[in-house]
Amino acid sequence: NPLTPMKLHLQHLQMSLHKDDAHLKSQIASISQILIDQIDQLSHMAEEFSSFAKMPAALPELHNINQILQSSIVLFRSQSHLEIDCVISNEVLLVMVDKEQVTRVFTNILKNAQQATEENEICKIQVKIELLESSIDISFTDNGKGIEDELKDKIFQPNFSTKNSGMGLGLAICKKIIEQVHGTITFESELNKGTTFHVILP
Repeated sequence: NPLTPMKLHLQHLQMSLHKDDAHLKSQIASISQILIDQIDQLSHMAEEFSSFAKMPAALPELHNINQILQSSIVLFRSQSHLEIDCVISNEVLLVMVDKEQVTRVFTNILKNAQQATEENEICKIQVKIELLESSIDISFTDNGKGIEDELKDKIFQPNFSTKNSGMGLGLAICKKIIEQVHGTITFESELNKGTTFHVILP
């Protein structure tokens, strides 16, 4: 919470003013920069939540989901310590989606899978497309740390994150995007074994 360090630094500055500290000028310069940085962080946070609240409505068009998925995977192919096993046929699988938004979903899931792996381990992700009766199940299985049982209910909540950085809006936005095109996003996870996300599109 940026407000806490902002308050503490201002209180420290008040004490220095009261004591007529000899190093007051340098303290003002230092604390001013800290406050500016924290205000920038708050501004960025506000923009992220605003984007989440005002996310543009989907503009669905018929797209080959195989092509969208392959384009998303290409972005990660050249990265070290990352192996993606992709089980995708050359069949044309048409879905009614907003291409840009669904690409964002796939990219976010792949990035989360990569970040769920320990630094010294190779991240392995298996991507599969399975045809169901009236829908398509795109699954992403990683070999990461998995998700603790007590956190599973919070994964799609805005402002929830297991990472040390970011606003925790990634999966909340993914859920909103997929539900806009009448799809669903679910997951199953086992601690220290990995997680599988399922994006199901009609």
